[in-house]
Amino acid sequence: MHIGNKIKELRNLKLWTQAKLAVITKVSERTVRRLEATGKAESATLLSILNALDTNLQNLKICLIMKMFLKLRANKNSLIQSFFKG
Repeated sequence: MHIGNKIKELRNLKLWTQAKLAVITKVSERTVRRLEATGKAESATLLSILNALDTNLQNLKICLIMKMFLKLRANKNSLIQSFFKG
């Protein structure tokens, strides 16, 4: 998971299209698509998009870390259960 996935998730929560986010942040729709697909953008672009989505880089990183932690914990629990079943 990269930052672009979380940006897409936040955009969808606001029920915004990529085009609407592009207009609000004054970047091209192609830039929004690329950021969501790769997680890469110029720092000014990223900050503008995060601001429009009412978040910041620190909050986004915390969300991503928590998601990774929960996924690892679920995988660990699944492995332990399958070990004792088998």
